[in-house]
Amino acid sequence: MDEGLTVQVLEQIAGLEDRPRRVLILDSVLDDTLKLNAESIFNRAAADGDEIELRTV
Repeated sequence: MDEGLTVQVLEQIAGLEDRPRRVLILDSVLDDTLKLNAESIFNRAAADGDEIELRTV
């Protein structure tokens, strides 16, 4: 939930061996592009069989 979130960090989260089932991100640190990237990255993880739900707060 920290500011400075990057696509690389999101990819690392999605690439964890023990992936989280839900990721919470502060809405204030997401611009539209980063949110779309996060959804895309987590959807790719779901294609591997591990769904990651993205929630913004």
